[in-house]
Amino acid sequence: MIKKIFYSYSHKDDKFINQLQTHIKPLIKQYEIIEFIDKKINCGDNLDEEIMKNLEESDLVILLLSPDYLASEYCTKEMGVAIANNKAIPVIARTCDWKTVPLRNIKALPMDGKPIAEHESADAAYQCIAEALRKKIEDSLCIIKCKQEFSQKLQKIDFLHPNKSAITLKDTFVHPNIKSNNNTKNYTIEEILKNDKYGEVLIYGPSYSG
Repeated sequence: MIKKIFYSYSHKDDKFINQLQTHIKPLIKQYEIIEFIDKKINCGDNLDEEIMKNLEESDLVILLLSPDYLASEYCTKEMGVAIANNKAIPVIARTCDWKTVPLRNIKALPMDGKPIAEHESADAAYQCIAEALRKKIEDSLCIIKCKQEFSQKLQKIDFLHPNKSAITLKDTFVHPNIKSNNNTKNYTIEEILKNDKYGEVLIYGPSYSG
């Protein structure tokens, strides 16, 4: 489940990060997601310590890429941590040589990695980013995070692939068949829920039946 987003960017791209935050504000509110941006660091705080702490705690890291970002040693350090932990979401703000860095194998936003600055409508570019992030967040709601001990047990019975750290509800849940009260026909849960004639559905079964 995605509960915290970290923004990694160059301060020379402030206008891009500000607009991005504005466009995704509705989904941030809807899913009660915590945002971290270095502007939130208070005076007197250890800058590097606070940034790395929040970077590690975050579930997604939005990398706002530009020539200034790629030229920054600190930004590329954040990028390396995000990639290593499979948290990176590349967003191309301005034309830059991003395909030569490890991000080249990660799908970039907006669509096809076209820089925001090159779109006729910047709003359309930000909307594309917002929609992709919404899908990412909604998909994460259906994921069951496996504890290491449980994951090892699943791997022993070939249930979970060694490279898969999470399983979805679809991996584990099987819709049961249900008989009508006259036992003449079987129904699936999906058929019942998709049928408009059922305004309310009560499912009753023996204790511990699932």
